[in-house]
Amino acid sequence: MMGNLPSVFRARARWTGGAYTMMEQVIAPRLLVAPHTHAHDDHVSYIVSGRLGFRVGDQEYELGAGESIFRPRGIPHTLWNAADEPAVMLELTSPGRLEDYIETLRDLAESGASSLAAVIPVAARYGVTFDDAWVDELCERYNVSAGPSFWGASQ
Repeated sequence: MMGNLPSVFRARARWTGGAYTMMEQVIAPRLLVAPHTHAHDDHVSYIVSGRLGFRVGDQEYELGAGESIFRPRGIPHTLWNAADEPAVMLELTSPGRLEDYIETLRDLAESGASSLAAVIPVAARYGVTFDDAWVDELCERYNVSAGPSFWGASQ
């Protein structure tokens, strides 16, 4: 569990020779995931249930169950659940090294030391940067909230 994103690893990097990691994530109702960019990791998200909005660079998408999206490294992206029910997605990340980042964030959250100030240097070690440029606009337009946390990081 990482803050508002309960996650279960379905394929671990050590099982795939480091090629990829696959997680199942539950996206809470009315949640906006903090906009961020991965320097080293590509993502493919497959929607299992519910509907999710995505912004990848300057493009927005709305996807439902059975649909998928590619989010390449180096391109800022975010996602949100504008519904009143949780949505579930499978996320394939390549290469599999992002798994270590997720587990480090989980450890921070469990220790109670998951302030944003603690998360930013951890994120930087894994090539992840955050940018709140889209937050206000997306929250207003889709009636979602960035909430008090992102993957366990209290602001």
